[in-house]
Amino acid sequence: LVPIVVQHIGYSHPRVRYAAIHCIGQIADDSEEEFSDQYHQIIMTALMAEFDDPVSRVQRHACAATCNFVDKMSRETIDKYVAVLMQKMEKIIKTAEPIVQEYVMSVIASIAEATPENFKKMYYDQTMPFLVGVLQPVPYTHRTLPTKAQVQ
Repeated sequence: LVPIVVQHIGYSHPRVRYAAIHCIGQIADDSEEEFSDQYHQIIMTALMAEFDDPVSRVQRHACAATCNFVDKMSRETIDKYVAVLMQKMEKIIKTAEPIVQEYVMSVIASIAEATPENFKKMYYDQTMPFLVGVLQPVPYTHRTLPTKAQVQ
């Protein structure tokens, strides 16, 4: 089932991409760690490609599915993707519209929660300035950003 769904993540029509991403996100949310560990390579490759989707709805859903997927990954598996994910999230958050930025922050929060020591040591100092920079120009009425992760 997973290979069939994943092949549709790159489909030409955005509704099909959205539906395939939704399916992966739901399976990841309903599954145990074994699912993420078994299919991480094929799914993470497909989801990361959709971070650059021209349709913001698809882009946001790719971020949401990534959160579901990362939340169920083992520490060993997530460590393989942290550097690439953080690099992509930093790039996207600097140019994306505010609603996409919210989802990007959720991915960053999921990474921070999954790898707290690694995140604090390797990414906290470089991540916080651009996150604060993103929050500053946003009007107060648009501040619905999730506050999932706490770095201690």
